[in-house]
Amino acid sequence: MPESFFSLLFGRETRPGISGAHLVKSRVSRHVAALRSAVGYFLIALGNRISPHPLAELAIFRLERERYSRQLARGAVLFSEFKYFVEERARVNGAPDESLVMEVERILTLDPQAYQVGQSNASTRKAWVEGALAKIPAGARLLDAGAGECPYKPACGHLEYVSQDLAKYDGLGNAVGLQTGQWNTSSIDIISDIAEIPRPTASFDAILCTEVLEHLPRPISAIKEFARLLKPGGTLILTAPFCSLTHFAPYHYSTGFSRYFYATHLKDCGLEIIEMTPNGNFFEFVGQEVRRIGEMAKQYCDDEIREPERYGVQVVLSMLERLSKADRNSHEMLHFGYQICATRNLAP
Repeated sequence: MPESFFSLLFGRETRPGISGAHLVKSRVSRHVAALRSAVGYFLIALGNRISPHPLAELAIFRLERERYSRQLARGAVLFSEFKYFVEERARVNGAPDESLVMEVERILTLDPQAYQVGQSNASTRKAWVEGALAKIPAGARLLDAGAGECPYKPACGHLEYVSQDLAKYDGLGNAVGLQTGQWNTSSIDIISDIAEIPRPTASFDAILCTEVLEHLPRPISAIKEFARLLKPGGTLILTAPFCSLTHFAPYHYSTGFSRYFYATHLKDCGLEIIEMTPNGNFFEFVGQEVRRIGEMAKQYCDDEIREPERYGVQVVLSMLERLSKADRNSHEMLHFGYQICATRNLAP
């Protein structure tokens, strides 16, 4: 790594005639912490992709100018200087790198919505479930097990829709973890334990169960009940988290389920998996939780993300979005959850 990088971080002499003591006495000294930050590392690394001369020399030179004040400590000037550096090198070399300039501009917005990473969990699941429901023949009788507020009822207009729920959660729970604040189950058709639904065997052509298993003390018992209620050849549409934070407590009994859970227990219950699709990947999941830092800081620390830290969040989201686009099966390690279609075996 170029020597000037270490000079920038540790205050060594970087140009002839300018000693470490001179720098300490100058206004530059109060900005050393910012230059040691993750933001500084990120920008200098990007700078090295463009030119053998890193951002460090340019930053030190321009920092000596008195017109820079506390703004640098918040990170904005460092980003602006990098953008200038990229554009200047592009002008000199005749090889503009518009993507890097645009990336710096996205970071400078301090708007997490500038990145898509970590925001696709619910939308991807919704699209998949609605697509699976659309494949069920018109007129088929469907049970929405653990339906809650029945979010998928509008997608079941071609079906005979029946909803079931325990109907005990009120949105407030025990005030631990993530809660919805309010929850309306007034439209539920069958109020019962999901493992003991008062309907005859083979009553339904299809069963829908989305994001419910983690809220059940005995999820395998529920799967057995689904198998009982399905007609032979009937369809089970199932989603649940691979990993989840505490939510809907005290009705939160498991953080998630692996592919091996489904492969073992659905087979044991007489259900054959036709499709098992992972939603998201490692980088998308981490992105989702990075976006939650502000909320967690407020709830559990009585604090908030400070302005320099907001640049750090932007840099992390930028990295995660790049890695997610290059992802090759990191869902094996972590993702939002599996989306499953299974059928009831014809023979018992």
